[in-house]
Amino acid sequence: MVKRYLDEEDAFIEQFGQFFESTTAFPRIAGRIFAYLLICDPPYTTAKHLIERLNVSKSSVSNMIKLLLKTKLIGQISFPGERERYYQVKDNCLESILTNELQAVSKIRVILNDGKNLLDEEDSKLSNRIIQLDRVYGIIEEEIPIILKKYRE
Repeated sequence: MVKRYLDEEDAFIEQFGQFFESTTAFPRIAGRIFAYLLICDPPYTTAKHLIERLNVSKSSVSNMIKLLLKTKLIGQISFPGERERYYQVKDNCLESILTNELQAVSKIRVILNDGKNLLDEEDSKLSNRIIQLDRVYGIIEEEIPIILKKYRE
């Protein structure tokens, strides 16, 4: 029974890691760490446990924890009398994801605007590609705050 459970847990962790890697700029191990933190009980763990449980190097775990902390997807906690640091998924991590996406979309729209200024307006085929991309990002930029508002309600 325990073996089957671990196999299913491992499959979830690996699938999540692959999803993270293919849809974000994060390495797979960051997704695997995040996935494990989503399902571990108690809902926090140490870097040492992550190294053992996920069978990855200390440096990988250390670097990915720094990345996940920086992007506010996970938080760090400690307990009185213990030197060990524990990591957990932040309660508002979805909000952090959406806020990070909004910032990224805003930045790319500035870059796209600079690109539009480089192009000759007579070459509508070239400028149309940038205009269409900017239009899509504009829609996303308008919708993320609406999604955030609904999420906060």
